[in-house]
Amino acid sequence: MSEWFDGVAEWFDGVAEWFDGVAEWFDGVAEWFDDVAEWFDGVAEWFDGVAEWFDGVAESFYHVSESFYHVSEWFRDVNKPLINSFLLQILPEQSLHGPHLTKKAAFSDDLLLNVAEPTGLEPATSNVTGWRSNQLNYGSVLVP
Repeated sequence: MSEWFDGVAEWFDGVAEWFDGVAEWFDGVAEWFDDVAEWFDGVAEWFDGVAEWFDGVAESFYHVSESFYHVSEWFRDVNKPLINSFLLQILPEQSLHGPHLTKKAAFSDDLLLNVAEPTGLEPATSNVTGWRSNQLNYGSVLVP
């Protein structure tokens, strides 16, 4: 009977060894998942850095755009008398089309803001001579 107990004990030792192997395997799997999670943390950190970089670029573009706006505003104010005198030379007493754009309107402070050149729904394109072209062409209009 002692041999039988020895066999059962040996069998339990084998089962315990098997469970130790399974536990070791699960430890390896858990370690692998930790490595994968660490890698994803690194990727997320990298994307955070990229997002920060894009925020910086967007802020820079905003400041450049704001500067161009102020320069264009300054340019308009500085050149308003020159442009108004040019408009006085080329405009008739009263325009023939659309809203009335008269010589009197040329002296308006907001004339340069009120004349628009829409290109329609498609962007304007240039050819080699510098002419602007678009499938949809409209003339200037005076916006009240």
